[in-house]
Amino acid sequence: MNYQDMVSRVLSVKFAGLEMGLAKAREQQSFVQHVARTLDDTSWDYRVSMDKDFGVTFCVDTGLVGYKHQYQAIKQALSERFDVDFTVDNLSATLQVSCRRTGYGCRVMFGSAE
Repeated sequence: MNYQDMVSRVLSVKFAGLEMGLAKAREQQSFVQHVARTLDDTSWDYRVSMDKDFGVTFCVDTGLVGYKHQYQAIKQALSERFDVDFTVDNLSATLQVSCRRTGYGCRVMFGSAE
């Protein structure tokens, strides 16, 4: 195998990874949009971000009402449509939200983003 063949092989693997990531992004799009609409209905401001592996994180602003009240209200709103589990991520309360039908998931954090 010569140098150009090795370069082609590496590029093929990277391109396949990008294609798989793009397919995941397309498939999870409606789920993420549905979570965003649910959060919109709660009327609290949030930011959304995506990591290099297409993992989506919603970061809900806190401070306008008591944290426990806000957390419970958002958890209840999301639980009506999705599976919701509590976790702690980087010492911050995090809700792991997943679609009952497709298994796609995202995180909802409270306070400042990572």
